[in-house]
Order: sequence, then C-alpha cells, then structure tokens
Amino acid sequence: MIDPEAIDLNSLPWLPLEEKAAFPKKSAIYFAIDSLGTVQYIGRSINVRQRWGSHHKYDELASIGNIKIAYLFIDSVKLLAEIEAALINWFDPLLNAQFAYSKSTTNETANYDERVICKLKALMDAQELSQLELREKTGLATSTIGRLYRNQVTRIDIETVETLMKHFGLTSISQLIEVKP
Repeated sequence: MIDPEAIDLNSLPWLPLEEKAAFPKKSAIYFAIDSLGTVQYIGRSINVRQRWGSHHKYDELASIGNIKIAYLFIDSVKLLAEIEAALINWFDPLLNAQFAYSKSTTNETANYDERVICKLKALMDAQELSQLELREKTGLATSTIGRLYRNQVTRIDIETVETLMKHFGLTSISQLIEVKP
C-alpha cells in the first residue's frame, strides 16, 4: 500500500488540464491541482487519457483555471480503488467532498447550507490577502481556506475559527460566520 504522507505531488509527472488529449494511456491515480498547489480532485482510471475524454469534472476544473493533472502510475489495477480512497481521505480534495456530500442528498450537486455564510472572502479582500498568503500566515490547510473563501462549508472546527479570529483580530464569531434563521 502507498503512504499518502510520503507522496511528493511536485515530483509526479503532470500535464495542463487543457492538454487532456496528451494524457497517458496508463492506469493511474490522478490529481487535479490548482495554481496554489491545492489538490482539487482525485480520481482513478485504467486509461487516464480515455477517462478525461469526457470527464464529469472537466468544466468545473477548467473554470478554476491553471489546473494541472499529476499522475501516480499504479501497475496493479486491483489496487486503484483502495489507493484512491486512501488518497482522497488524506488530501481531502474539495471536489471529491462535494461529490460525497451530494450523494447523501437528493440533488446531483452539493447543496451547501445557505443559512450559514462565511465572511472570510470579505476579510481577506479588505487586507488584500491571497489564499496562499493566509495559508503561510496561519498554517491552515489550503483546502480549508479555499472552502471557507468560497463559502462551501459543510463543517468547521473550533481551532480553525480561533486561528482565523486571532489572525484578523476578530472579537466575535459573528464577524467570521453569519447564521441566518
């Protein structure tokens, strides 16, 4: 089995998303990685080029922009599902989480609770702070910051709230998160 912690995403072979016709015809776990180095999606295929010919996440990833697809080649097709599950669990990619969340609902896309509004984007914009800069200053995971920034929150832990409140000098959680009745 593969140790997810030992994987160096920067050392894996990759191609830009737009070059899907040049993707390898090999079995692999693939990582869709944005320009900040955040893994947005993880998938598996016995033929990566064929899989991306009509991938259900292509348009969504293309709209993010500057996505690269990195490959972890796996010789044993029988291990693909197990390795993919371990890597999704380790990296917790946003777009895999959306899919998992939507499976438990009756809709095909994720329905984030519109009663909860995260104000992180406004706080960051006021300080002209990028997601990468916030990650460097707080130590929070890029995926966590990205979800909060896009108000795509299904849960938030108290340590994250405390870290953000301290960083932005907030005195009330309502300055970060608004809950509508």
